[in-house]
Amino acid sequence: MSFLNQLKSQASALQSAHSVDLAQREANTGLTETAATTIWLYVAELAKLIVGQASRFATQ
Repeated sequence: MSFLNQLKSQASALQSAHSVDLAQREANTGLTETAATTIWLYVAELAKLIVGQASRFATQ
């Protein structure tokens, strides 16, 4: 195999690996965003409950 063909082969392998890495990072980003949204909803609900409890104790 000529030197140029070796370089082309190596470049192709690196591009394939980069594509797989990028796809994995995009998938992980999507999962992280979903988890963050879920946590935000739980925290917002918890805040509502805490405020409701605080106002209940304030009127006693």
